[in-house]
Amino acid sequence: NQATIEKLRTLTNKSFTIKNVEDSSEEIEREIAGLSEWFTEAIRNRHISIINDIEKIYITFIEAFWKHIFRYGAETYGSILHEKSSFLSELQEVQWISRDYRRFLKEAVETKDSEVIDSVFYLSVELARLSVKNKDEIIFREFMQFSGYLYEYASKSQDKTLRNFIANIIRYHIKELVNFDIICEINSGTVKENELNFCKNFIIYILYELQRLLKTAFDRKDIASFEIFLSTVAELFDNFHISNESNESEALRNEISIKKEQILFGIASLIFDKLLQNKNNPLTKEFYEQIQNAFNPNFTNLTKTYLDCLKAKSVNTWSWDVWDTSGHKVYTNFQSAKKLTEFFIAKSLLILSEEEDAKIGNLKPSYGKELALLINNKNSDLNVILNSIIVNPKAWQPVLPANALNKAPLLKDLLKKSLSETE
Repeated sequence: NQATIEKLRTLTNKSFTIKNVEDSSEEIEREIAGLSEWFTEAIRNRHISIINDIEKIYITFIEAFWKHIFRYGAETYGSILHEKSSFLSELQEVQWISRDYRRFLKEAVETKDSEVIDSVFYLSVELARLSVKNKDEIIFREFMQFSGYLYEYASKSQDKTLRNFIANIIRYHIKELVNFDIICEINSGTVKENELNFCKNFIIYILYELQRLLKTAFDRKDIASFEIFLSTVAELFDNFHISNESNESEALRNEISIKKEQILFGIASLIFDKLLQNKNNPLTKEFYEQIQNAFNPNFTNLTKTYLDCLKAKSVNTWSWDVWDTSGHKVYTNFQSAKKLTEFFIAKSLLILSEEEDAKIGNLKPSYGKELALLINNKNSDLNVILNSIIVNPKAWQPVLPANALNKAPLLKDLLKKSLSETE
C-alpha cells in the first residue's frame, strides 16, 4: 500500500509537468481507479488509517495543481483564476476525484459509523480550507458543495441520530472554516484590499450551501436538522470583526449582513407558500415559526430586503427560479416574485399588528423607484395579493391572525407613500 502511495505521488507531479505524454495520463487513470476501489474498501471495512492515507494522496493532486498554476506565470489573482478556469475543463484528475468523492460520501453514510463519516467528510473540508489559503474559488466551490450531498444522503435515512450527527458535523466544520480560515485570512494582514473580493465570494458560497441545506431539510421534513442549519446561519459572522478597518472592509461586513437576510427571506417565502397551500399542516407551521422567528427586521429593513430579493441578480445568486419542490432532479419554476411578495406582505402585516393604527403612519418603508413602480402597477403581485386580502381576509386564515389581516388597508396606504416620495 505504501508503494502505491509513493507511486501516485510521483505520477501526480508528472501529470502537471508532462501533460503531452499520453502514457502518463493513462497510467494515472489506472492508478486512480485502483485508489478509488481501495478507498471504497477501506470505508466499508472502517479502516480509518487507510482512509486518512488515501485522502492525503487526493490532497496532493490538488496541491500539485495549485503549484503548477502559480508557476505558470499569471501575475494577478484575477488572471490566475482565469487560467484555472481554462485548465479545469482539461484537468481530468480533479474531475475524477470529485466524481468518486460523491460516491465515497454515500458509502460512508451507509456505514452509519460516525468516525468513518467524519473522516471521509474531512477531505472536502480540508480542500475548502486550502482553497481559501490559495484564493481558489473553483476548487472551493467544487468541494464545498459536498456538505449538501452529505446531508442529502443522511436525510434519506430513518435514523434520527445519524441525521443529527451529520447536521452537527456540517455545522461544526462550516463554523471552523469561517472563523479560523476566512476571517483569520482577512485579519492576517496579508490580504490586500482588492483581494477581499475572494473572501466575499467564499462567504457568499457558504451561505448558498447553507440555504441548500435548509431547503433540503424542509423538503425531507427534518425539523431537527433545519433548526441546526438555521442557527448556523444566525451565528455566522454575528460578531464579525475586521482588524484593519477600511471602506472596503466595512462594505464587506454590510454585504454579508444583506446576504444573510436574503437567504432567510427566500427560505421563509418558500415555506410560507407551502403553508398557504396547506394551512392546517402542523409540521409546515413549525418550520414557518422557526424561520419567521429567525428573521426579525424592522419595517424599513424588511421592505429593503424585499426589494433587493426581487432583483434578478439576487434571484440568480440564490437560484430561486430553479428551486424544485420534490428535492429531486426535476426542476420547476419557483415563481420567486409572487412568493417573495406573499411573505413580505405576511411579515409586514405581523409588524403592523403590533402597532396602534395612529402610529402606523409614522413607519417608514425603504422608499425607492422600485417600490413606487410596484404600487403604481395595479397588476403587480404586490397590489393583487394585498387587494385579495382586503376583499377576503379569511382566505389567509389561520395562517395569519385576524388583527394582522385587518391591517391590510393600512399597509397599502403606507406603501403608497413611496409614490409621493419619488415624485
